[in-house]
Amino acid sequence: MIGEDREGFLWLGADGLRKYDKRSGKTTRYVHQPDNPASLISNSVTAIYEDRKGRLWIGTDNGLDQFNRAEETFTHFLNDPKNPRSLGHNYIKTIFEDAAGNLWIGTSDGLNKLVLSGVEGTFTRYHEKDGLPNAFIYGILGSASRDGHLWMSTNRGLSQFNPISGKFRNYDLKDGLQSYEFNTGAYHRSKLTGEMFFGGINGLNIFHPDSVRDDDYLPPIVLTDFKKFDLLAELETDIAEIEEIKLDYEENVFSFEFAALDYAHPEKNQYAYMLEGFDHDWVYCGTRRFARYTNLDPGVYTFKVKGTNHDGVWNENGASIKVTIAPKDSVASPNIHAPRRRWKNCRNWIRMSC
Repeated sequence: MIGEDREGFLWLGADGLRKYDKRSGKTTRYVHQPDNPASLISNSVTAIYEDRKGRLWIGTDNGLDQFNRAEETFTHFLNDPKNPRSLGHNYIKTIFEDAAGNLWIGTSDGLNKLVLSGVEGTFTRYHEKDGLPNAFIYGILGSASRDGHLWMSTNRGLSQFNPISGKFRNYDLKDGLQSYEFNTGAYHRSKLTGEMFFGGINGLNIFHPDSVRDDDYLPPIVLTDFKKFDLLAELETDIAEIEEIKLDYEENVFSFEFAALDYAHPEKNQYAYMLEGFDHDWVYCGTRRFARYTNLDPGVYTFKVKGTNHDGVWNENGASIKVTIAPKDSVASPNIHAPRRRWKNCRNWIRMSC
C-alpha cells in the first residue's frame, strides 16, 4: 500500500506506516504501541488516503485512523457493537472522498459514510439490505460528472450508488463484467479521460461512467394467477381482466402471482406489492413474483403491485385488483369457481370449502 501527499511525501503501509522524504531520503516509521493509545491502531495498513483538507486517513485491519501530522498522533474510529452510528466494521478496504467532501469507507462488511464534527465522527452504514450486491467492498471511485455517483467493486459485481437518493444500481455478468469477484487495490479512474478501471479474478473492466445508460422502458405489470389455500383458482375470466375478487368468509388464505413484461433479463426485474387495508407500506420483495396473505378479517381490500425493468426502472402505475372478503354466513363469491385440484376428503385441507 502506497500513497503520495500534496507535499510530495510518500506514505507506505509496510509493517506499520512509513513516511518517506524523497528530498532527504529519510524514512519515519509509525507503529502500534500497546501502551500508547495515540499510536497507530494496527501495523497492518490496508488503505492510505489524503482528503482535500490535507488530513491523512489510514485504514487498517483493526479500524480507521486519522493522523495528526503536527503532533504525530492517531485518532481512532472503531466499531462499537452498541453504537449503530459507529464504524460498521474494523477491516478497512478502501477510502474515498466525494465531490461534496463526504468521506466514504469501504470495509469487508459494508459501506460507511463518515461525517466529522471536530474530532468526533458519526457513520451511516449501508449493507446488502440497503441494496448493495455484496458487503465486501474492494474499491470506490467517483464519477467526474455532476451526478455525484459512486462506483464500487464487490464480491458480487459492480455497484453504482447515488448518495442523494441512497439507491444502488448493481451490475453483474450479464452486463459484461469479467467476473462477480474483483480484487483488492485494483481500481483507478483516469484523470485524462474519466474512464474507470476495475480489476478482478478474470481480467479487467474498463468503461466511462457517463456512457452507462439505463433502459428507460416501463414494462407493463400484470397479474398472472390467483390461488386460494395454495391451489390455483378457476376464474370466470383472465385474472388480468378482473376488477374485483369476492371471497367467502373462510376463503381468507390467498395469493397473487404477477410479472413485469420485460424479457431482456426477466430474472433481474424487481417487484413491490401492497394490500391496502392490511399492509401499511409497500413490501419490496426483490425478484420474487408472488404475495401470500393468511387469516384476513372480512372487509374490502385493494391489492397493488408495481415492478421494474431489468435496469431497475420502476413502473409506479403497476396493476391493482379489489378483494372483498364477505362476513360470516354470507353467500359464496360469484366470480371464482372451485379450485382445479379436488380433495376427496375436505378434512385433509383446513378451511377448504367442499
